[in-house]
Amino acid sequence: MSDGVATPIAHDGMAAFPGTRRHTVRLIRNHEVRTTPGSPVGRVHVEGSERYDELGVAGTTTLEVDLRDGRVVRHFVSLNGTIVNCAGGRMLHQRGWLTCEATTAGPGQGWTRKHGYVFEVPLNGPEPGRPAPSQPLTAMGRFSHEAVAVDPRTGYVYETEDESGRPDGFYRFRPRDPRDLAAGGVLEMLKIRGIDGYDCREGQTMGARLPVEWVTIDDPDPDLEGGDPANADGYLEGYGQVWQYVPGRRDGGTLVLVYESPGRRELDSPDNLTFTPRGGIVLCEDDAGSADADPHPPAPGLVNVNRLIGLDPPGRTYAIRGPWHRGPLQAGHGMVIACTM
Repeated sequence: MSDGVATPIAHDGMAAFPGTRRHTVRLIRNHEVRTTPGSPVGRVHVEGSERYDELGVAGTTTLEVDLRDGRVVRHFVSLNGTIVNCAGGRMLHQRGWLTCEATTAGPGQGWTRKHGYVFEVPLNGPEPGRPAPSQPLTAMGRFSHEAVAVDPRTGYVYETEDESGRPDGFYRFRPRDPRDLAAGGVLEMLKIRGIDGYDCREGQTMGARLPVEWVTIDDPDPDLEGGDPANADGYLEGYGQVWQYVPGRRDGGTLVLVYESPGRRELDSPDNLTFTPRGGIVLCEDDAGSADADPHPPAPGLVNVNRLIGLDPPGRTYAIRGPWHRGPLQAGHGMVIACTM
């Protein structure tokens, strides 16, 4: 890259922002590197930079792309010293990218620090050879993070969890200062109102509105060690759901099941998503694999194929495939960026 570092492996979630130069867009991209502590294989690493974990192998890179011809003008490490950077979301007012660690590993697994946090990557500031300091936002919770979304009206940050083998939660961080997440705040977890231990994976009705409330998490930064717990809770493996959270003005709001896949052919293991200008949804599959067959005619000989799947407003799915449009990139609403790891 422009900073002399080899392009890291394991591309994952990223977002497009207005570029710092005319006719450019700036992409901030995660690298979900899972190699051993300090491994040089495909890592995100700038010697002498301010890193959270000296043995960290993951982080983000920033690319500036010319909209006129798709040419990469420059690209460089913008954050390092983290591990397993999976997804994330835009900061308030598009000031940068919130990158998330999808793990709760720590010293017990050979790292020098605890992991499982959200980190800020400013849009402006990092330059080739000068990544942003990697400082964890511990008040936002320590768990296996997936994506985040910031409510532009309140500054609240909504967070999803991706821990294999057990039920996951949906979280809300209410910052003291929406423009300074490091100043702390309150972390909460969504709960179906009046029901303890409610599990949304089975027996749900699409379109039904579930009343919810928020429960405060007293210790957002627990001392725990990572590992994949066994999936022994008695629930059948499903193919994925899409839920909508509707905030309430006077209460916790409601949770609505928008779509539930009936089988692998329609949709399997949706991960991140974005909306189209016409109200549809584009979902990126992140299939962990299943026991049943995975037929996919456009990719003969491949197994556990991941696709981009469209979901239209009436609730119908369709696969998005070539011939691919080769025109200039367009930053803003309706743009989806899919990355292979």
